[in-house]
Amino acid sequence: MRDPHVEELSYHIETGDELVFDNPPPLERETGEFRMKLVNGTVTFLMKKHYTSLESAKKVAEEYLENWEIDISLKCGSRQLRFIFDPSKKDHRP
Repeated sequence: MRDPHVEELSYHIETGDELVFDNPPPLERETGEFRMKLVNGTVTFLMKKHYTSLESAKKVAEEYLENWEIDISLKCGSRQLRFIFDPSKKDHRP
């Protein structure tokens, strides 16, 4: 019996003129729902919970990323950071 689920999501970073990532060190975070890695301008979410659709997995990841974008925007005074979903990466689709 087939049990489709989303295992991984990838996003790339876009920045404004005021925010520059110049060879930042890798960053890792973990929640009850995912492990997140930021390496070379790509954010990868390794899903720990079972998500049967791409939309349900993206909702969890994008809520996290939206909070990150808002935090940077408040610190910079304008929107300087955006995370863009990258469907060409190793996303597992049901």
